[in-house]
Amino acid sequence: MLRLDPGEYDEETMGGAVKEEDDSDEEGEEDDFLVAGDEPRPPEQQGRRRGRGREEKERTKARERRRRAVTGRILAGLRRHGGFGLRSRADVNEVVAALARHAGWVVLPDGTTFPSSSHPQLGVVSVKGEVAEADELVAQLRVLKAAGVDGVMVDCWWGNVEAHRPQEYNWAGYKRLFHIIRDLKLKLQVVMSFHECGGNVGDDVSIPLPEWVIEIGKSNPDIYFTDREGRRNTECLSWGIDKERVLQGRTAVEVYFDFMRSFRVEFDEYFEDGIISEIEVGLGA
Repeated sequence: MLRLDPGEYDEETMGGAVKEEDDSDEEGEEDDFLVAGDEPRPPEQQGRRRGRGREEKERTKARERRRRAVTGRILAGLRRHGGFGLRSRADVNEVVAALARHAGWVVLPDGTTFPSSSHPQLGVVSVKGEVAEADELVAQLRVLKAAGVDGVMVDCWWGNVEAHRPQEYNWAGYKRLFHIIRDLKLKLQVVMSFHECGGNVGDDVSIPLPEWVIEIGKSNPDIYFTDREGRRNTECLSWGIDKERVLQGRTAVEVYFDFMRSFRVEFDEYFEDGIISEIEVGLGA
């Protein structure tokens, strides 16, 4: 563990970060002038008021000296031991930005901060297989690329792709989206999302489970998670049907497998070219 000795950082090392404040009176300090009609204050009362004002001013100056000393030691330690190229009088925003970038985040000049792998809006591909507001999306991705982002995360929603009938997959919207991302020389982290999207208060995107799955659930609600009071969670499928052939002759695991196999075949070139760098699976539970 690295231990920093406060004594090893003198004022020169800290680049003058610790600076004694001016001893001149602060603006706004109350004077003991009399206004017409006021009764003169006793001399001892005037002295006490002046004394309290000076004591408070000294306490404020001492706090500021301590604060600047701590800041100076932090800056000196980061420059000496962490390889951070911070200027001698860097402020707290510069320190936080440097630490965020070191942790893999992107920090824009206006302070906007986001992970180096960003996430487009959830409803970027519609159930009709269209890319929503494609021109605006391209502009946003170009900004991210210029800021140093190397890839984006995209959800492939089961309810969009296999929406109407079993094993009928519509990848058209995702093909268009992935083509845009590849043209901008960005990488892809893809999430196979086998659960509902949105549907809660305040959500502006709603992508339900496939229609044919919802129809099965109407006659067999046990395909969903159920609590002791009999309440169903219709956002995703229960693990209890992983090996039960209740989805028009297929188990839940077989449904997931067929979906992902179709994805692998449709986007083989993106795997071969290294554009798709990671796959995650989201079951919603």
